[in-house]
Amino acid sequence: MAYEKRTGTMSAYFVEQLVKRNEPVMQFFLLPFMAPVSYICDGREASDVMTHRIKEFDRSRLFGDLFVAYMPHSSITFPTDNDWKYNRSLISETMLPRFLEASGAKQAYGAFKELVSLWQEKARLADDRAIDVAGDTRMAAMDAIWAMTFGSSIDTCKTAAAYFSKTPGLEPPTESSTPQLANLPSYPHPPIFESLMTLLHSSRIAMSVGHRAHWLAMSVLPSLRKAKKIRDKLVRERLSQTYARFASKTNGSKVAEKGVASAIDIAVQREITVAAKEGRLALNAKATEGIHNELCLFLAAGSAITADTISWGLKRLTAHQDVQAVLRAETIEKFQSFDMNGVPPIAEAIATTDLPQLDAFIEEVLRCHPLGNSNNAGPSLLSIPFPISDQNRSPTSLKSTSSKWDHHSDLETFRPDRWLIQDSSGSKHVKFDPSAYPMQTFGEGPRSCFGKKFAYLEMRIALTLILWNFELLPIPEELVDFDIVEELTRNARHVRLRLKRIS
Repeated sequence: MAYEKRTGTMSAYFVEQLVKRNEPVMQFFLLPFMAPVSYICDGREASDVMTHRIKEFDRSRLFGDLFVAYMPHSSITFPTDNDWKYNRSLISETMLPRFLEASGAKQAYGAFKELVSLWQEKARLADDRAIDVAGDTRMAAMDAIWAMTFGSSIDTCKTAAAYFSKTPGLEPPTESSTPQLANLPSYPHPPIFESLMTLLHSSRIAMSVGHRAHWLAMSVLPSLRKAKKIRDKLVRERLSQTYARFASKTNGSKVAEKGVASAIDIAVQREITVAAKEGRLALNAKATEGIHNELCLFLAAGSAITADTISWGLKRLTAHQDVQAVLRAETIEKFQSFDMNGVPPIAEAIATTDLPQLDAFIEEVLRCHPLGNSNNAGPSLLSIPFPISDQNRSPTSLKSTSSKWDHHSDLETFRPDRWLIQDSSGSKHVKFDPSAYPMQTFGEGPRSCFGKKFAYLEMRIALTLILWNFELLPIPEELVDFDIVEELTRNARHVRLRLKRIS
C-alpha cells in the first residue's frame, strides 16, 4: 500500500521485486485466502504461454475480476471454455474490416471531431495557457464506443463544447492556483456517461481488496447501484428495440442485412439467424444475457484503453516536438487533396491510407505505456531482458525465431522509428513493421484483446484530427510529469496541453 501511494501503481512493484532478485519468475500472495499469482517478467516466455500453452495456463483471473461485479457473464470473466466461445461468437463479426471501415470509422470520426470542437473552445478560453484534458479523451472515447455499439450518440463532447461556447472568459488566477494552467469551470455530463465512469472507477475496489468486496459494494453503495441500474436499463431498451426492428424484417431463416450499422445490430441479427436454424425462439435467456454483458464490456474496456493510450500519446507529442513535426508532415503529405481544399480528411481516408509514421508512433506509445495492470512493464519489453539459458526455456518457446525477442539495447528510449523499415522497392519510403520489437499490450493468442482493431482505428482517427487542427506547444517544466494512476488501466495522472489552433 505504501508503494502504491508513493508511485500511483502497484503492478510496478512486482517488476521491481523481480529486478532486485534478478529472477524472471516469482509468485506473489496478493490477498488473504487467495491463491498465489505467478508473475513472468520475460516477454518471450509469456508470449509462448499465451499462444501455445493455453490449456496449461489459462488466462489469469486478475483482469476479469475487475469486471465480474458489474458484468458477471461477459467473456472477459470466463475461462477459455464453451461459455467463452459462445459469447465471443455473438460479437465476432464486429471486428471484421467491412464493419470497422464502414461503420466503426464513421462513428469514431464523429466523436473525435466533436472533441476538436470542444478543444477549440477551451483553447480560446485558455488564451495560450495549458489545459488539462485527461477527462476529455475519456469523453470522446466513450462517445465513439457508444456510437459504434448502438449507432446513436450520447453527445458528451458536443454538450461540453456548447457549454464552453457560452462562456465569455475565465476568472483571473488565484494565489493558490497555477498561473500557467487555465482553471476551466466544471460542467455537467450526460447521466449515462457519469454512470459508466462510476462503474469503471469502481474496479479500483476489486484491485485493492478483491472482487468479493467489489460485489458487496455494488450491492450496498447507492451510487454504484444507481449507475448499474441506469446502464442496464438503457442497454436492455436498445436490445429490445433492435430485436423488434430486425424481427419485423425476418424472411424465413434469413434476416435482411440492410440497416446493420452497429455492434448491437450485428449481434441481434446473428442471434435471430442462428435461432431460426436451431428451431428455437431468438434471444432466449442465455443469448440475452450474453449479448447484454458483451455490449457492456464493449463500453467499459473499449473506452478506457483507447482514451488512455491517446492521452499518453498526447503527452509524448508535447514532450517530443520533433516527432510531432514528422507526424504532421506525413499527415499533410498523405492528405494533400484535403489540405488544398481546406477540409480535414474524411474517416474512410484516415482508415485506409498508409500512414507508417503514425502507426509507428502509436505502437511505440503502446510499448512504452502498457495499459493493462497485468502487463509486463519491465525487462524484455521496456529494458534489457534477464539472461536466461535455453535449458530453462520451454520447448515451444525455443521454437520461436522472431527477431523481436533479440536483445535490444535501447528499450528504455522512446523512439517511434524503431518500428519502421526501408521499403523493399529501394525508394526513400518506409514501411511500418509491427513485429520489429517486443509488444504485448493487447496480449497474444486466443485471449488477446478482442477490440484491438477498433482501438487502433480510433487512435489513428483521433491523432490525425488532432494534428490536423492543433499544434501541441511545449508546456512549462513545472507542469510536465509522467505520473501514473492505476485503475482499470495505467492512465496518466495529468494530460496538460497548450493548444495552438491551425487555421
